[in-house]
Amino acid sequence: MNPSVTRSFKSLLGGALLALSVCAWALPTPKDIEASVQAGQLHQAEMQLREVLAEKPQSARAQYELGQVLAREGKFSEAETALQKARQLEPSLKFAASPQQFEALLGKVSAAQTATKSSHTFTSPDLNPQPANVPRAPLHMAPPA
Repeated sequence: MNPSVTRSFKSLLGGALLALSVCAWALPTPKDIEASVQAGQLHQAEMQLREVLAEKPQSARAQYELGQVLAREGKFSEAETALQKARQLEPSLKFAASPQQFEALLGKVSAAQTATKSSHTFTSPDLNPQPANVPRAPLHMAPPA
């Protein structure tokens, strides 16, 4: 075989392998995370958001979404921390549908956390995990900033 053809083939193959490896290491997309939430795979959504935050720790939106997922998992203390971090990173709260919606969620999470500290029987249809077949409101995901 001609050496220049062999070199060209190796270069082409190397480039293709590099492109595949980059795709394999891509961060989860908002659609991936939303699909996990909609399928009731909250732990998977949590891990996906933590992966995004490992690469983009200054993403207020990812912190906000993580706070929502943690709240649905019943991890109220962690959810409150994530929501507070989101507010600290982006005080305008532009990642939320509205500042009022953000404050309402934070209030529910804080109340749930307080209630679980005093009683382990707190339930909230807005925050506690639901079976996968129960429809949920979308998280309004957008690409992490």
